Amino acid sequence: MAELSPSANRISAALRALRQVYADSTVDKAVLGLKCLQAVMTELAADGVPADDLKPLADLKTLIASSKADSKTVAAEPPDAPGAG
Repeated sequence: MAELSPSANRISAALRALRQVYADSTVDKAVLGLKCLQAVMTELAADGVPADDLKPLADLKTLIASSKADSKTVAAEPPDAPGAG
């Protein structure tokens, strides 16, 4: 197996730690995905990747977070609420 770069090692360690923390959790998989995405973005930024290059990942993070928030709002609406069902 090829040796990983220091950056890849840090990303791998962060992702492994997040998986272990959330392994037995009832937390939505979107939460784990968001935290993993944030860990990758943080390491890439620390390695000097420009914010403009990270923008698609930031947009994805925002999209997932808003989708998760929307699904919580829909789930919290009573069955007879407008737009529910």
